[in-house]
Amino acid sequence: MKVVQTNYGMDVDILFNLDPYTARPIMVSDEDVTADANGRKIVKAGTPLDVDGKLANDATARYVLLKDIDVTYGPKAGAGVYRGTLNKDKIKDYAGITLDAAAITALKGIIFMSDADLDY
Repeated sequence: MKVVQTNYGMDVDILFNLDPYTARPIMVSDEDVTADANGRKIVKAGTPLDVDGKLANDATARYVLLKDIDVTYGPKAGAGVYRGTLNKDKIKDYAGITLDAAAITALKGIIFMSDADLDY
């Protein structure tokens, strides 16, 4: 595995608030990841993943990727959130993913919220 560290700008924070969250290290797969205009395969923060680290916006989802991971040169370690409160609007705006109802149900330990959910 080739190690390349490149920062393309500010990190995106998909957490809704600073409540504790729980994540575990997972190998993020490069399968089904399309290269961008620069030839880079970036799995964006907020992407739902299955137990094998593959993209899974369905009932097989077990984690949500906490930070962007570059898998251009093959699978790479990342942090998979499995408990906490995440901002579904940031996930949609940044990663371009509208979470499927089956994925939300499968991600039992995660609460998905947006500013519109607040009533104060």
